[in-house]
Amino acid sequence: MIGLKGSVVTPRMMRTMDEALMTRKEIDGDRLTEEVGKRLYQATIRDFGKKERKCVCFSGPGNNGADSLHLVRFLHLNGWDVTVYVLKKAKEVPFDLCKQENIPIHVLDEDNHAFTIPSDAIVIDGIFGSGLDRKLSPFFQPIIETINRNAKQVIAIDLPSGIHGETGMKMPVAINATKTYVIGLLKTGNLLFDAPDYHGEKQIIDIGFEQNDLPDEAWHRLEGEPRVVKRRKNTHKYDYGKAVFVGGEKHMPGAITMAAHAAMRSGLGLAKILMRREDFDHYSPQIPEIILGSFEGSDYEKHFKKTDGVCFGPGMDVDDPVYERMLGYLLNKKIPVVVDAGGLQHLTPLLKENEHLPVILTPHYGEFKRMLEEDGLHFDSLEDSIRFFMSKGIILVLKGNATLIAGDEGVFIAEGNNPGLATAGSGDVLAGMITSYLAQGLSLQQSAINGVLLHIRVGKSAKEIYGETSMMATDLITEIAPVLKRKEDEKT
Repeated sequence: MIGLKGSVVTPRMMRTMDEALMTRKEIDGDRLTEEVGKRLYQATIRDFGKKERKCVCFSGPGNNGADSLHLVRFLHLNGWDVTVYVLKKAKEVPFDLCKQENIPIHVLDEDNHAFTIPSDAIVIDGIFGSGLDRKLSPFFQPIIETINRNAKQVIAIDLPSGIHGETGMKMPVAINATKTYVIGLLKTGNLLFDAPDYHGEKQIIDIGFEQNDLPDEAWHRLEGEPRVVKRRKNTHKYDYGKAVFVGGEKHMPGAITMAAHAAMRSGLGLAKILMRREDFDHYSPQIPEIILGSFEGSDYEKHFKKTDGVCFGPGMDVDDPVYERMLGYLLNKKIPVVVDAGGLQHLTPLLKENEHLPVILTPHYGEFKRMLEEDGLHFDSLEDSIRFFMSKGIILVLKGNATLIAGDEGVFIAEGNNPGLATAGSGDVLAGMITSYLAQGLSLQQSAINGVLLHIRVGKSAKEIYGETSMMATDLITEIAPVLKRKEDEKT
């Protein structure tokens, strides 16, 4: 069982946990927000000291705003110089309590949206929390932009306002916090996509959740080291898998080459690149250990004999219908497949047609959305979208600053936090690593997990040598060997 600290929840899951907490403690929502405000106050005093400070609070209409009002009320009682700006409206109970304490309160709306931030003031961002799920209106955007221009220190409550509570994307602007007090448990919006650029230092504020409050479908932070498949002394290359790498248009031969090369460096026994004849005629072999093959029309079945895994898509023509037929053939033969890049578009027509698709998909968020839209699939949330893929037996690797790996073993978030990986070919290298583990006999999800962990680890190693700016995908391949060598040495 993964404990609370290792778990991540969506906003919908958090609402369920809040209800469980209130039921167990026999309190209502007003009492809960007051308790949260008290815990926030204790954290603020601990981090910023008890001495009197100036504080400007921006409080929104929901529970996040209520939390902020309780926080600044406690700060006011401790001698802080507090000013509150309420955006449109506030929760009645904490608002009235602040008025009773004669805290200066100003209401901002379309007719009055002027405010000042003293240069020495700490700003409390309580505008939105994890409940934000749509683009900010024109009223909120300039307020957030003005806070970002003028505030030197900003404490965000739960999430920086403007960050989507589930996806972590800015909508389209967000508070640039220096510190974020995360209430109770990490949300997906604290980790994914844009989120790390706006949170500053994250700190979880314990509000009394227990393990039993955690929903069964909670996601988990993925940590640890990639696996090295142990080799026997009496062994040969076929013990470590044969994989075929399909793709590589004549204008993009490097993609499929990097995928195959990364797979071999990750322990694969035998790699074969398979291209259309028209592309193969323009291909210059680069890695002597890799076998080459070509096909014309539908003459491809012979290339998949005794194949343990297929990497399908790097550098692939998205318009050639032969690839959709080929993918259907591979699925019919139950050959494990990693579908990446151009291959994703050839899988899209199969999503609705098949109840079960035991494949690994490795899209970035744009490709993920396009797959759903092209198939006419619309979901209210990222959580629902992921559940759809999981229901079909698909292992989804949703790439980003933090990568999601969803499958029958659960949903995991791996935090890479390495901008150097944003370079051409990085995804092809990841696809190759996952294919290597798949061909070596790991399950679909374990192959995805270990491939992602290896990708993160070699990314960190390459960053130490080349830095974020100059890192290239081939540098990742170079670093696979020393990373896995260290793993081998640890076991000897």
